[in-house]
Amino acid sequence: MNKKSLLIGVSVVVIGLGFYFNSKNAGVTLETIKVSRSNISNYISEDAKTILEREYLIYTPVDGIVIPNEFKEGDFIKKGQIIAKFDNYNRFEKLNSLKSKKIELNAMIEGVDSVKTKKEDIDTARIRIKQANLNIQEYKKQKKLIELDFKQIEAEYLRNKKLLEQQAINRNEFEKIEKSYKSLQINLQNLKNQELIELDNLKITELSLSRLQKGLNDNEFQRKIYNEQISQINNEINIIDQDINKTSIRSQFSGPVLEVYIKDKVSLFSGSKILKIGDLNTISIQSDILSEEIPQIKIGMPVEISGKAINNNKIMGKVSRIYPMGFTKISALGVEQQRIKVIIHFDNKKWNLRPETNLDIKVITEEHKNVLTLPERAIFKDKEKWSVFLVNSENKLELKEVKLGLKNEENAEIIKGLSINQIIVLDPDNKLKEGIKVNYTKE
Repeated sequence: MNKKSLLIGVSVVVIGLGFYFNSKNAGVTLETIKVSRSNISNYISEDAKTILEREYLIYTPVDGIVIPNEFKEGDFIKKGQIIAKFDNYNRFEKLNSLKSKKIELNAMIEGVDSVKTKKEDIDTARIRIKQANLNIQEYKKQKKLIELDFKQIEAEYLRNKKLLEQQAINRNEFEKIEKSYKSLQINLQNLKNQELIELDNLKITELSLSRLQKGLNDNEFQRKIYNEQISQINNEINIIDQDINKTSIRSQFSGPVLEVYIKDKVSLFSGSKILKIGDLNTISIQSDILSEEIPQIKIGMPVEISGKAINNNKIMGKVSRIYPMGFTKISALGVEQQRIKVIIHFDNKKWNLRPETNLDIKVITEEHKNVLTLPERAIFKDKEKWSVFLVNSENKLELKEVKLGLKNEENAEIIKGLSINQIIVLDPDNKLKEGIKVNYTKE
């Protein structure tokens, strides 16, 4: 080896050793954080949306042709506002006919002394009695059938009403049963009214026949018959007047229109649905929680609510109801999941959220306050034990085993192994070893 080559080799070794020692003394730059005290919780995160817990269905109170106002979903209705009206042309026609008949009967009473009973009157009375009896039998038969159905649905309605009070079924299921119950109740009452009217007709006709048979010239009896007929007409007029008073349908509460069932003029039976209105004072939040997570959730647990709808603020609510039954739901990835509905109450006065607003929730299942915590990304497993890299007083890395308490996606509680204000490395990688000198960013 010549002298020149030897000098070059020595220079390379010296330069290399210089780089090594300079690097070792300079240290590695890492991001760090101090151990501090804060609150930490375990929680269940889920998507959610606002719902109306109380909804009102508006029904037609009588039969007839309904003329709805032009409402659409989302419109706001005030208490006392007219929802729909009935076309009362037929009612007024019948009312005028009855009033004319009443005038005619009053005129007949004035001339009753000149009226004489005829054989045709007796025959007519007998026919009317026969027809009235047939009608009564038919009404009784129909009433018996409806009463059997009514007893069954009444028992079901009362049972489901208790379940609703116990929050064991949802309101939509109950409203279907309630609607059938009220509709059948109305039909049964109408049938009873018709039977009573027919019984009155029968009584009047039997009385008329009896008097006709006993005294063809009994003018006082004839006057009584006319008065009975006038009384019956007055009853019918009162019924029609009551129906007319019901034919301007007004809302009994304020709220947004959720569903419109009638959009055009149409003939309907009593008990038909017109509108569904929501009560904005009953806005709550509904979330579909995985069934395996439900055992962790209890009534009254605090819930953190967030989302764009509340300008990414965080507000608090609480679990108010957990449904007794689950259901199957397909996830966004197409996976079939078993979930259970959970209802959360919160104060909506400031936010004025509407139904079907998307939100994010965290149901806080456990919380520890003012405890030592670290970000979750500072902690790792070393030989199956939770560990961290501590920067000691000499600015060198030291591997420390720690014992954890609560741990979530963001932070972890440190029960043992560290003390407050110690410096810990964030996001440590596999290349870090104990003893390495560290330049760290101060938090």
